[in-house]
Amino acid sequence: MCIEILAIQTLQYTDKSNRCIDKLHELKEHLVSQQRNVSPSSTKTSGVYWAGCIDNALANAFARKNDFRLALAALDDVQDCLEDAVNLLITEWLGDEEGNDKAEELRLRNVLLGSSKVEVLSRQGRILLQAGALQEASYLFQRASDEIVSVKEFVGNVGKRGSDGEEQGKTKLQILHDHLEKITLISQSPIQIYINEGLLHFAEKSFDKAMKIFGEALEILKQQSQKFSPVQLQQEERDEKEVNYALFLSTSPIVSIIEKTIGLEGDENLLAHCQNNYALCSLYSCRMKEAVSLMESLVRINPTYFLTEALAFNLCTLYELGSDGAMSGKKKKVVQLIAKRFYLHDIGTESFRIN
Repeated sequence: MCIEILAIQTLQYTDKSNRCIDKLHELKEHLVSQQRNVSPSSTKTSGVYWAGCIDNALANAFARKNDFRLALAALDDVQDCLEDAVNLLITEWLGDEEGNDKAEELRLRNVLLGSSKVEVLSRQGRILLQAGALQEASYLFQRASDEIVSVKEFVGNVGKRGSDGEEQGKTKLQILHDHLEKITLISQSPIQIYINEGLLHFAEKSFDKAMKIFGEALEILKQQSQKFSPVQLQQEERDEKEVNYALFLSTSPIVSIIEKTIGLEGDENLLAHCQNNYALCSLYSCRMKEAVSLMESLVRINPTYFLTEALAFNLCTLYELGSDGAMSGKKKKVVQLIAKRFYLHDIGTESFRIN
């Protein structure tokens, strides 16, 4: 079904009609009809996952067409399934194992549910920002902030307790605690709150406040990337760390189960979004050179990760504003050549603003 959903999603880029949305609704109806006569819990778990994936795809398709009400409704459907999804997740992971601390198990349920709600509420609030509904977006962002309390407390306790790396002799619940921070949906929940606040200040034209908040989010993201990802490590340490990180991702049942059960994934491009928003804030604060310098540094660090359609458009726009015609044309062509060199075919030619 994963390939089927991906194939349907491509229709929104190749077909300007509503075929993508129609096909997703047909797929969802087919899934619902299948689940009616299902009794095994494992199959139900799979059904919850795919229902979440389809609703996510619908929300993205509606938002792309600026059908904001329908996008919000699709995310409401995602949120309605979250509690069942988390309960199924805990049941599948812990099973009938004895000796688990019920209080810890409850906190685990709360942190998974809380981080999932933060993700959904943040998406809904940002859709409302696009529609110009600042007051309603602020309300949803506040709800997301209320959900983050349990996540921060739980992750903080895990970090203080630490992990000795030895899983032998531990219960499944203890192993899950040790690896909790490595799950993207959970580790990025606090960052989502920073981004929400920064976007709200940006919409209110408080660019200095927004820039400060995005800067704080950047610092946290960089610390996390150094802790969990090999990208920021020194070259002599990188090979060993990459092997360990890849081994964790490939062998950890925790990561695969959560992605499979909830059907809701964290945004792996938060760092790029924060840096792009930080650069835009510096632009609107009349610090254009600083904005250009930051965007160019992102491209130099990792073009395949940071050179997105939005960054290319913003950077080329700044070239037009800060350079004469001939010089800005040369710089824009360099950005286009970099995109071609790294096969970034998803960036349209219009993003480079070349006449």
